[in-house]
Amino acid sequence: VSLRSEAASKYKQMVSAASAAGYSIGASSGYRSYATQEYTYNYWVKVNGSTAAADAVSAHAGFSEHQTGLAVEVKTGNCSLDRFTDTPEYYWIRDHAHEYGFIERYKVGYTNITGFSPEAWHYRYIGTSISNDMKSRGINTLEQYYGTPAAPSY
Repeated sequence: VSLRSEAASKYKQMVSAASAAGYSIGASSGYRSYATQEYTYNYWVKVNGSTAAADAVSAHAGFSEHQTGLAVEVKTGNCSLDRFTDTPEYYWIRDHAHEYGFIERYKVGYTNITGFSPEAWHYRYIGTSISNDMKSRGINTLEQYYGTPAAPSY
């Protein structure tokens, strides 16, 4: 998976630690170019029937965390993303991602804060200092941590 060097290094460490603990974690997506994100967003418009519906599940090109090289969509085996929470791998990564500088970016119950529907598979690298601080303080979103508003409406 393509990520910025520090994020990629920490992601590899996390995958190795998961493997050592008996879990198999892979990536279905990392860095996306503007063109790839534009294609992805348009795909969701087509599937969901409107831009309003697509906006809840995909960022417009130029606004995606994937374009920063800091976001990764994790998976296990052939499990579809929407079933990831049904796996032991999800619980392992949920409990350990902060140790490697990652957070579950779009948690259940925080759509009104993040602007996106829950994505248990979407992890964002923010560095261990912030991820551990968020974990220890029980903060669930970057918006809450930094006191910023939800993602923009289009």
